[in-house]
Amino acid sequence: MKHLIWIYLDWDRASFPRLDPIWIKERIRIFERFTLASLKNQSFQDFEICLLCGQKNRAITEAHKWDPRVNVLYDRGKKFISRINDEHLSISRLDSDDLYHKHAVKVIDQVAEISRSPSEMTALIFRKNILWNRIYHFIGHHYRLCSFPPFQTKIYPRSIYKDWLSLSSTLFITHGKLARMRFSILDLPKHYVCVVRHGTNFGHVKKGKNAGSISKEDLEARHKTGQISALDDKEARKTLHDFGMTDELIDEDPLIFKDGEYHHGR
Repeated sequence: MKHLIWIYLDWDRASFPRLDPIWIKERIRIFERFTLASLKNQSFQDFEICLLCGQKNRAITEAHKWDPRVNVLYDRGKKFISRINDEHLSISRLDSDDLYHKHAVKVIDQVAEISRSPSEMTALIFRKNILWNRIYHFIGHHYRLCSFPPFQTKIYPRSIYKDWLSLSSTLFITHGKLARMRFSILDLPKHYVCVVRHGTNFGHVKKGKNAGSISKEDLEARHKTGQISALDDKEARKTLHDFGMTDELIDEDPLIFKDGEYHHGR
C-alpha cells in the first residue's frame, strides 16, 4: 500500500481568495518549519509528501528551493498518482500549517492495513485534536464541534485510483459532503493532530478577518465550558515535542495580519 500525505498550499478554485505574495511566502515558511518538521519526526517514514499548489502563485512556488521530500504538484496530482501501481493507495489530508503526532502515520498505516477494502473506498478520520493558538500562546485538547473534520485518510483499491474520474469524485469533494455519502468511516485515536492557529491562517484571509478574530476571551470561555481542556506550560511543551516542535519554535512570535498590515508579535 502506498501512503501519500496530501497537503494544499494554495488552490485554484472559486472559493479561494487570491492570496498575496507576502502570505504565500510566509505560508511556505510555516509549512517548512512546522508541518514538514512534524512529518520528518514521524516514527513511520514510508510515505510521500504531496504539496498541491495553484497556478496563480506558481512563479513563487516554482522559484522556491523545496526540501527533497516534498513533491510539488500543479495538476491536482494526476501525473504523480498515475505512476503508482500498488494494490491500495492511502491519501491522508493535512493542512499546510498543522501538525501530526510522531506516531500519527504509523497509526494510519496500522488501521489502513486491516480496514482496506478490495473494491470500495474506506475513510479513516481523526476527530478530536490538540489546539495550539500561537497568537495567545494557548494549548489544549480541543473537541471539535464539526462531526467530520478534514483530517481524514481515504484508502482506495487500484480499481478506483487508476480511474481518475472515479478517484476525483471523492478525493476533491469537501469533507462535509463526504460525510453524507455512504462510505465506511472509521475513527482514529484522539489527539494525533495538532491544529495550529498562526497569525496568517487561511481562514482569516478567506473570511476577511484579522488574526484577532478568535479572541483570547473566546478561548477562555470554551475552556470553561469544556470545549477545550487547557494544558499547563510543562505539559504543553512535552505535548508539542511529540509533534516535532522545538522550544525555539514553541516560543517564536507569529507573523500577524492585523488592520491590513503584517507585523510580528502577539
